[in-house]
Amino acid sequence: MRVCPSILEKEVSQYFKKIERLAKYFSWFQLDFTDGKYVRNRTASIDRFLIEVENYHWKIKNLYFDFHLMVNEYSSIIEKLEKTSTFLKIKNVFIHFNLLPDKSLIKKRYHFNVGLVLNPEDKVSVLVKNYDLGKVDILQIMSVKPGRQGNPFIKETLAKIAKLRKINPKIKIFLDGGINDKTIHFILDQKDRPDVICPGSFLSKVKDDYEFSHRVIFLLEKTKSKEILPKL
Repeated sequence: MRVCPSILEKEVSQYFKKIERLAKYFSWFQLDFTDGKYVRNRTASIDRFLIEVENYHWKIKNLYFDFHLMVNEYSSIIEKLEKTSTFLKIKNVFIHFNLLPDKSLIKKRYHFNVGLVLNPEDKVSVLVKNYDLGKVDILQIMSVKPGRQGNPFIKETLAKIAKLRKINPKIKIFLDGGINDKTIHFILDQKDRPDVICPGSFLSKVKDDYEFSHRVIFLLEKTKSKEILPKL
């Protein structure tokens, strides 16, 4: 199981500040962006972020990024990310299933994968009626109500992992939301576990450096992640 920290901020500068801090221990991040329409909360502008990327490129050139788009107008953003992928290493872009994105968008080969996101209320049975999961490489399960870090963990969402594995054993499953020292045990107790977990505020909002390092170590040890354990 890999750990891919998620970052959601209201100011562009805070994204880069959090990336710089986490990059001491991680090389792969999920950046969350909202438009204030798909969800109430509004983050910093992804357009402004992509402009600033050029100024920070020398600091992040060896890092990898996923983009989680909690937005209604995702198509134009994906095209912008495709252009950005020439100098920014993008692995995956996630868009929400309940927006029913065109199947051709999922099949189209960009320099990154395009995956679907299941909200807590979304059912796997409805998903398979709309998409051939044999042709979907990645899928993210939201274990919180999307839009704001710190929302409570919804344990029942973990049952979707086993259902998805039965349909497509090869699909890479991400779990995003409410992951911390209390909820990680629910995840590890599952027979079918996600391939990647995306902790948010558990890492990104802690201020004390010593506590931050302890939380990193805790997650990496529990998940047996490939990331290098920090030295205290």
